Amino acid sequence: MPHAIKELLIILILSGAVFPAQAQQPFEEGLPFVTNYSPEVYNAFDQNWDATQDASGRMYFANGDGVLVYDGVRWSLIPLPNKATVFAVSADQNGKIYVGALGEFGFLESNDIGQLVYSSLVPELSEEFLDFSEIRTICITGQGIYFSSKKYLFRWDGEQFKTWENSGDSNIFSVYNTILTRSRGVGLMVLENDSLQLFTHGEFFAEHKIYAIIPYRDNNLLIATGNKLFTFDGTEYKEFKTNAEDFLSDNILYKGIALSDQSFAFGSLNKGIIILDDLGQKIAILDESNALRNNGVLDLYQDEAGLLWASLYSGIVKIEYPSPFTYFNEFNNTPEMVFTFHRHNGKFLIGGPDGLFYLHTSTNAGKAQFERVTGNYGAIWDIVSFKDELLIGGTNGVFKVDKDLTAEKIADFTLSTFYQSEIDLNRLYMGGESGLTSMYYKNGALTLEHKFNDVHSFVDKVLEMKNGDLWLGLDRNE
Repeated sequence: MPHAIKELLIILILSGAVFPAQAQQPFEEGLPFVTNYSPEVYNAFDQNWDATQDASGRMYFANGDGVLVYDGVRWSLIPLPNKATVFAVSADQNGKIYVGALGEFGFLESNDIGQLVYSSLVPELSEEFLDFSEIRTICITGQGIYFSSKKYLFRWDGEQFKTWENSGDSNIFSVYNTILTRSRGVGLMVLENDSLQLFTHGEFFAEHKIYAIIPYRDNNLLIATGNKLFTFDGTEYKEFKTNAEDFLSDNILYKGIALSDQSFAFGSLNKGIIILDDLGQKIAILDESNALRNNGVLDLYQDEAGLLWASLYSGIVKIEYPSPFTYFNEFNNTPEMVFTFHRHNGKFLIGGPDGLFYLHTSTNAGKAQFERVTGNYGAIWDIVSFKDELLIGGTNGVFKVDKDLTAEKIADFTLSTFYQSEIDLNRLYMGGESGLTSMYYKNGALTLEHKFNDVHSFVDKVLEMKNGDLWLGLDRNE
């Protein structure tokens, strides 16, 4: 038998970004490559609430045990005073990391020996504001660093704090160089001239908590409130229609970000991650069935290399999205082993020990499924398009496959490889258990042409030279 048995690796390598953002396009792509990091790997608390990246490319995570740092190889932990739980991390344009935590907030700086250590800003607060409880969100702007708790909103300008009272919502958002937040019972507020004022028609959100505000098309906004999405065009709020009702129902969109390919990623508390295009159409759903350690997503962050990081109820996951590479596994009904793959008239096929399969596309990226072609083909070793015909070959012979995927046997010997002559395009060589055979296409029909009786070994490779000589790869262990 042939030596090379190819275990299933990447099958589709496409130009451009994977999961292109076009509504209802049939997707062939498989799943993005993911790396899950468990608490046992990074040796810290299960939950992570936020993520950021410094100028050198190191990743920082707001972890229950402190600030978790990953340099691409090693994990380390920077504890805070009293082992405070960290809820927020954010890097400024110089890569300086600001930190918000339970009863603490400040920044990281290098000590005399180059180690990162935590420096608290709490001593700079007036005593009347020390009851801030916990900092849940940090926004960095040209005016200063904003730290938000449920009770107060602080701005640090490098020398002193400016403080505003908060209504109980600790989420703040920096969009188009503007600070937005929601006041319970009042609505969406904007910080203008150092005063929190009602945003245009902001009362719309008086009773709806806001989890994400994202830049959207021509200076508009995309706003996530629990299980609903809205757009704002400067005049009115409209519900953002999607085809993701099943994902949104009985769910909470806890975090949302814009991605580099102009799509949007939303992390939820119950159903993992959904990626939508700018028309509201599903591009992909990533959850514990196909990518994540668990479905509770507390934060999403896209790094400078374009990798998507998800902070989870338990663990961290790195997702290579968007990417031109995807893979298929049992989630896509992929057989355990694949010997060959081929595209014929737009249809993608694979062959292996379990026979012939074709890829059934889906309008949800990552959910394309391989379906087995009915027939007694045995193991399929090679597939070829020849004169607009689809031919497959393996242990049970050589078959011609029609458009409806029904097959007719045209040769009764075990085949390992096809090779179309480059000197005479009407000739097809076939190597296998009985040596080497050629077929010829003439008058619209493919017929057996010649059996090379001097070749007695199993032929698993054929190569034709420009002068017509043939080089054969033989399996001497047959």
